[in-house]
Amino acid sequence: MRVNFMKKIYNSLIIILGFVFITFLIGCSEDPEPSLYNLVTPAGASPTITSITSSTSTPLAGFSTLTINGSNFSPNANENFVYFNGVKGSVLSSSNTKIDVIPPSSVFGDSVKVRVTVHKNENISNTFIYAIQNPINIPYPFDPKVGDIPWAVTAFNNGDLLVSLDGKGIKKISSRVMSDYIPKGAESYWNTIKLTSNGDVYGARNLRGVWKMLQNTPPSVAPWAITPTGTRVWDFDWDQNLNVWAVGNNNVIIKVKPDLTSSTYNFVGNLRAVRYFNGYLYVAGARDNLEKVWRFVVDSNGNLGAEEEYFNLSARNPAVTINTMTISADGFLYLGTNKKKDPIIEIKPDRTASDFYPGVVPATDVLSFYWPQGQFLYFIRKADTNMEQTVIRLNMLKNGAPNYGN
Repeated sequence: MRVNFMKKIYNSLIIILGFVFITFLIGCSEDPEPSLYNLVTPAGASPTITSITSSTSTPLAGFSTLTINGSNFSPNANENFVYFNGVKGSVLSSSNTKIDVIPPSSVFGDSVKVRVTVHKNENISNTFIYAIQNPINIPYPFDPKVGDIPWAVTAFNNGDLLVSLDGKGIKKISSRVMSDYIPKGAESYWNTIKLTSNGDVYGARNLRGVWKMLQNTPPSVAPWAITPTGTRVWDFDWDQNLNVWAVGNNNVIIKVKPDLTSSTYNFVGNLRAVRYFNGYLYVAGARDNLEKVWRFVVDSNGNLGAEEEYFNLSARNPAVTINTMTISADGFLYLGTNKKKDPIIEIKPDRTASDFYPGVVPATDVLSFYWPQGQFLYFIRKADTNMEQTVIRLNMLKNGAPNYGN
């Protein structure tokens, strides 16, 4: 009896263990829950580029965000590497089928080779050929060894330039060829020169007045428009009624009417830039050791309204000086400064500011702006120990504000 009882217990245990084992096998055959490993690019699968689009109308090196469309990318942005002619770009974000990247500022051309690799994947993508433009162009190789040092620039609508050279008068640059245009007069150089639609050239050189100059004729000793005693003109601009607004290190803002009579408006400060736009006069410079932009309403009679502080640069960038200013057709202000990194500052109509083309614009003083009709802004880059003083053309991807004049 005892033996039979033990056999029954033994058989029961065998049956139970068999059932547990079968259940275990059935459980192992079920599909596991998906994991991150299954979602990322499988090892050995090559990334593929099918197309590239740009955040800007013209893809610009170092500035535009390019969207690379394709497959087998990693959703982890840090695991994707995008190369432009072998130089790594800055990846911003990604998914399995898309990568947003800023191309390096040093690579541009009509046939840039774009490739992608993914971390832990030795396979490289196909090569995609894409055109990327350089936002910066140097229109002429000025040589300081022979005294070619530019200080102010203006431009014809066809892209030809007029440049004031230290001690050499005003030269014309056309298709990278320099020629004489206005002989040197009493000036060493002009701080500001502007070209009007009828071909006349106007200039200021930190003296009392604005000069009008003609091709092949030395500037006269007397200015075209003389300003009040004790004033100096550093910069000037026209409004739509052809009044000239002039500023300098004075205690006034000066208006010269078309009949060359002048009037003044009290303003304490050292102003270095002035621009008229959309019914407002904008001025920039220093007061009480603070660098700011102010603006005034210009009424229908051509008189200034109350002073309004528009932007306080010193609050954003202490110890930075405003050298020049310009405005786009959509009302964005651009300040050229002596900031040693990213010297151009963009101020939006809502008055928020950011460095313009960060990492792209050469780090040095910006001395003089001129924005003719079209999308290209010209400025003088001051020399430092690493760079020569020269003229730079910058693709702004939009038009400048109207330039009035006779």
